[in-house]
Amino acid sequence: MGKHTKKIVNTAFAATIAAGSIVSVQSAQASDTGTASFSDVKPGSLYYQAVSSLSEKKIINGFPDGSFKPLEKLNRGQAAVILAKVLGLDTADVSKPSFTDVKISSYYYHAVAALTEAGVISGYKDGTFKPDKPVTRAEVAAMIVTGYKLQEEKLVDNPFKDIDAEAWYASYIPALLKNNIAVGTTSTTFSPNETVKRGDMALFIHRSEETTPEQN
Repeated sequence: MGKHTKKIVNTAFAATIAAGSIVSVQSAQASDTGTASFSDVKPGSLYYQAVSSLSEKKIINGFPDGSFKPLEKLNRGQAAVILAKVLGLDTADVSKPSFTDVKISSYYYHAVAALTEAGVISGYKDGTFKPDKPVTRAEVAAMIVTGYKLQEEKLVDNPFKDIDAEAWYASYIPALLKNNIAVGTTSTTFSPNETVKRGDMALFIHRSEETTPEQN
């Protein structure tokens, strides 16, 4: 993957750092429960506050059986739906994106189109978006920083041994750390290629929503 250009996610969909991210999957498998209570997200658990808050705001949803499945992996199409919704983008009046693998009949079509128009995401060099590809922590990091307009900067004090300071996503990490949005998987690792889970995405978005203008 080439070096990432500012304000646009070159890998198509950015995915991230640390312990935080959400999943409001709008796939055919999940349905809006209309409640902030899920059988597998108990009070006091790591994801409870984030999932409950975002569920009440209709940003994320659960499954017909009343579960949220916080440990289920997230793909790029699902991440697009969540991010477009939480950013309040107009997903109705959108131009058709140029991605060859994003069909107008897909559940993520309008979200991908809106995010592309807003300059938050872009596709791969071959003209695809790869909506079914697992979204990584590095990708979500870029999406969050770009979408919330956080300040990018050079990664100088790099605590992570698995991140090259010249990597395409490196400039997004300082903003997440400074705003307490994300942390590493350990004190010395970031795991940029690790797939983001539904519970992690919820946590990540929830923290981003609590970021104040002064912090931005």
